[in-house]
Amino acid sequence: MMSTQNRSGIITLLTDFGAGSPYVAEMKAAILTTTSQATIVDLTHSIAPQNIREAAWILARTVRSFPVGTIHVAVVDPGVGSDRKIVAVECGGQIFIAPDNGLLAVVAADAAFDVNSSDPMIHQVTNADYFRDAISSTFHGRDIMAPVAAYLLAGKNLASCGPKLDRLADVAWNLVPRLIDESTISGEVAYVDSFGNLITNVKHTDLPECWEFSKVNVELQNVKIEGIVPTYSSSVPGSVIAIIGSSGLLEISVVNGNCAKQLQCGAGQGVVLKCDSLYKS
Repeated sequence: MMSTQNRSGIITLLTDFGAGSPYVAEMKAAILTTTSQATIVDLTHSIAPQNIREAAWILARTVRSFPVGTIHVAVVDPGVGSDRKIVAVECGGQIFIAPDNGLLAVVAADAAFDVNSSDPMIHQVTNADYFRDAISSTFHGRDIMAPVAAYLLAGKNLASCGPKLDRLADVAWNLVPRLIDESTISGEVAYVDSFGNLITNVKHTDLPECWEFSKVNVELQNVKIEGIVPTYSSSVPGSVIAIIGSSGLLEISVVNGNCAKQLQCGAGQGVVLKCDSLYKS
């Protein structure tokens, strides 16, 4: 378990509240009321409403930029007020607080596949001593998750949040692509970024070492893309390209354009990668 001495002092917030929402300020107030020592960083508040899949992938994309001991509060919570659990999870040297609805699945899976990381530690958040006095049935981000993060930052340990759980809730989408055979990988679009790029669940490390990027064909709907290019400038404006983005994930993009709009597709769309020439020249 992470030592309380290793807390970075940073709490991040990710929500679907909207950039100009006063709800974000209320969450920050709940943190600062408990501890004035927090440095609060907004990951994003522009997640599409109730889009757990998008939130999960964007959270996983951004957390590795933060130092060990950072606490992340993620609130995309269509089940607020129901019997869904709230969890506090330690993995990859960081702590995450979120509804147990799949939002932490990608982060936990990344940690599970990281040889330098131990298995995630999962605790249900039930300790009402850490909650605000009045609990709204519609705003657990402010009344439960934000103050719990503040208490953890101030030195409380993860186990004090509540009972240990064996696993997180299952998700309804593919966390990892499937290797169909030595020349074919099947994946899907995980989310669409603000530029309209289609971010897939295929990591560059999922591609066999013998595959040469320039000879990999990427198929999406009725579009076939020949080769994975190294940069956007490798192709002319308006071209549909496949590229490995800054997060190490395969992206389908339109150079100087919006791929999601041009191809009329988004999260959940299947993607197939094929490499007929299996060995690098």
